[in-house]
Amino acid sequence: MLTPRFTVSQDATFITIKIRAPYAKASKAETFVDGNDFRFFSKPYFLRLHLPGRIIEDGRESAVYDVNTGYFAIKVPKETDGELFEGLDMITKLLLPPVQKPTRFPLIEEITDEKDKENHSDEDEFDWQIEQIPEREFESSTFKYGFANQKSGFFDKVQDEFIGVIDITNPDTVPFAERRKLRLQQEEDKFSEDHYLCDLFENEEIRELLNYKPWWEDFKEHAVFTDDEQEQMKNLPTRKHLLDAVELKAVGLGLVDIIFAFAYNCRSTLGENTVESPWNVCKLCSTLSWLESFESMHDVVIACVRRSLCFPLYRNWELTCQVLEDTKQIFRLGREALLKSVLAVNRMLNDGDQHFIFNNLYVTDYCMWLQCTGARVISSLAETLQKESLQESDIGFDLVELEQAARICVEAESCDNSMSDLSKKTANLQVRDDDNDSDDTSDTDDTTDTDDTTDTDDDSCSDSSDSDNSDSEVSGGEEGKINSHHEVCESNLKEN
Repeated sequence: MLTPRFTVSQDATFITIKIRAPYAKASKAETFVDGNDFRFFSKPYFLRLHLPGRIIEDGRESAVYDVNTGYFAIKVPKETDGELFEGLDMITKLLLPPVQKPTRFPLIEEITDEKDKENHSDEDEFDWQIEQIPEREFESSTFKYGFANQKSGFFDKVQDEFIGVIDITNPDTVPFAERRKLRLQQEEDKFSEDHYLCDLFENEEIRELLNYKPWWEDFKEHAVFTDDEQEQMKNLPTRKHLLDAVELKAVGLGLVDIIFAFAYNCRSTLGENTVESPWNVCKLCSTLSWLESFESMHDVVIACVRRSLCFPLYRNWELTCQVLEDTKQIFRLGREALLKSVLAVNRMLNDGDQHFIFNNLYVTDYCMWLQCTGARVISSLAETLQKESLQESDIGFDLVELEQAARICVEAESCDNSMSDLSKKTANLQVRDDDNDSDDTSDTDDTTDTDDTTDTDDDSCSDSSDSDNSDSEVSGGEEGKINSHHEVCESNLKEN
């Protein structure tokens, strides 16, 4: 049976389910309504939804089939008029089967005391800054990775197939503390002072990236999931994640890491992915490239910023700060914006050569988890991230000293260039004896004024003779002025 593409909307009274079934026979379509459950069947399609509220069949329900588009539009009344059904755009969550009722005598029973009643749930407030080291790291010779650190043993036999995709060697034998130490050393080795300073002073392209307006800055126009995104969510596996406090912390902080890498790629490519985009996202994201598991929000932000200054094409502090603000904005927008971003990463990695492996280890699970996790988890993550701010001195690459030294060198070079230009201009000064420009004419007028006692009414031959004599006198006077000006210039230069 095929699971058809569908959307669910609502008003105060009805739930409207639109189902695309172009190969179905409308007269043979069947629907079933029972509380939270809705089912649709028409060969070769079958759809079962578990809704967040109760619906009923009371004679007001209706169904219409559009032959041109192949869509069924089924309207079912709500049991309680005016009730708001939340999460109707979370396609994968709607496809999840209902939670089974416990048997009369449970096979496994959890015994708790009063203190255990205060244990974490998805809706509790969570402190994302507390450092917690999972004890299981020291209980096994095989170390964990993947979503919520629930996978292991994957790279034992296939490590050679993914050389260059992950930066860590033999992750099944390397604990988190050692991974972090190796990652920090790699970043120190890869940081290029020349590249950083080039992007600092020659930043015309950086300005274009900073002026770009990504989709999350006008989210109202992108709030609705596209048909491709709905199809993508429909095809996701249908399973829930039961996470303890340590696992939830790793998942939440890993999400910040992934969203930062996604936001950087989107801004640096002006919203148009390239063949390098999968590499960009994976390289910037320590969760993916190093199978890292973070312990605090500050740690993950530091890692994101450091890697953005070490690996991608554009390595600029102002650009990195803007990407961090982009990340905060996506988290402020909430579940829908986060899910659209992670779905985009999922599609991007599927298009990569070998980067699809990170979908299997991380991203696909994030696409499912985001649809089902509590709203308080997302809001508390967003609030904690908003409080994070960084200075260049926090990163560890001596950026402040590097920029100061570079600016001093630039200023000194500018002074040297100015002195060189002045010397060249001085060297070009020379005496020209036969110069008869407009200035000479002015001087000639001054000279001939003293000889105006001659008769101006003489014939033309007489005028020509007088002009030749005066030109000779002007030439001598002009030469004296230029020589005098040249001597003054040389004297001033010597004094300087």
